[in-house]
Amino acid sequence: MTQNGAMGPPPPAAGGAAEEGGLRLGKGEVALRPYRDGDVEALVEAADNPKVSQYFTAGHFPRPYRQADAEAWLKRAAAESPTLNFAIEWRGKFVGTIGLARCGPDEPDAAVLGYWLGEPYWGRGLASRAVALLLPYAFERVCRRLLATVHPDNFPSRRILEKAGFTLWRVERRPGQNGGPDREVLFFALDSDGFYGR
Repeated sequence: MTQNGAMGPPPPAAGGAAEEGGLRLGKGEVALRPYRDGDVEALVEAADNPKVSQYFTAGHFPRPYRQADAEAWLKRAAAESPTLNFAIEWRGKFVGTIGLARCGPDEPDAAVLGYWLGEPYWGRGLASRAVALLLPYAFERVCRRLLATVHPDNFPSRRILEKAGFTLWRVERRPGQNGGPDREVLFFALDSDGFYGR
């Protein structure tokens, strides 16, 4: 992901607290934190499940998902400044990931939000809580506008975004994951004015 450290130190308003290795967002049962080397095994276990990635809307996601894939992802995330990708932690345990990808020079003030949970943790409201924790940090530290892409059949993810204040912006046909056939993708959007005006 594109990196840009020009926006200053992490804001306390994002609900963060310092922990070894970086920022921690959230103080309750659900928190977001930078990845740790000890996350590799849990990341592989969660990600190496086709149900987890079945609704991913674009890009390449390794199948099968192996230890080398997890190690490469953690190395990439560790090099980010500011931190863009976080482990989702529930009751002290790694349960999934959430992060931001900058849109690039055509939309320098925008980023794309993405998240997923390991299957055992679906249906507990954890993704909604993770999104709520990340939004203040995203708008204060990374961008002024957030986008999220959703497969039309992924109703839980659509509800998570709508609950967080995102609205449907447009619908496009995009190439499928890992070179698969084109498919319809829903684009949701939320800008900082809409977020802070809620």
